[in-house]
Amino acid sequence: MALILLQPAANKDSQGHYEDTVTNFVALEGFQGLPAADLEILRTAFPAGQLQVWGTTPALDGRNVKQHAKLKAGDLVLFVKDNMAFAAGRIRHTFRSKEIAEKLWPAKVADDGPTWELMYAIDSVRELSIKVPDINAAVGYKPTNYIQGFTVLDQDRSDNVLNLLAPLEFEVDAELVIVADPDGGELPGFKPKDDSDYRATIVGHTQTKTRLHERIVATYGTAAC
Repeated sequence: MALILLQPAANKDSQGHYEDTVTNFVALEGFQGLPAADLEILRTAFPAGQLQVWGTTPALDGRNVKQHAKLKAGDLVLFVKDNMAFAAGRIRHTFRSKEIAEKLWPAKVADDGPTWELMYAIDSVRELSIKVPDINAAVGYKPTNYIQGFTVLDQDRSDNVLNLLAPLEFEVDAELVIVADPDGGELPGFKPKDDSDYRATIVGHTQTKTRLHERIVATYGTAAC
């Protein structure tokens, strides 16, 4: 099933990065330095040639490398700032590239700092508003825990967060695809599970008791078990 990544995005650099490569799409043609296998996956996932992407640094002790390696297509990322999860998206592919990170987010390079080279491409980005204390309660952390590091939750804790999301904005009919395009067009990278039309923006739902991770599997068919 899908894992949950808690991704801090609170400081000035992070907010700038969010605006540059999540709020705004990035051209896939700028990723030519990646290995052929990674490029093929991205081209298949984002046939329109535009994607949303995020990255984190390896960290001095390498802990983020281990966390990044846990991620897979179909996992969900929650972006966190000001003690609130403010957005979420679905991970489509993970990869590592210092070269591309330097092009996308050059600030730390200029300061001779580490690069945000542990990268992942996302889609299905949606705004939400979940208080960090509620996430802490769901996963068994202390109420005052402050999410500061790049953290991939284990399966049990991820399931608890998925259930926390279920009554909120992520409640959608399993037959619909989450879209974030304000113009109502196709969001690059989306493909419906059948031939049904998915150009319309998300509509209200009536199924309120279905667990979110069951809907993820029903909608996308990509969350590995």
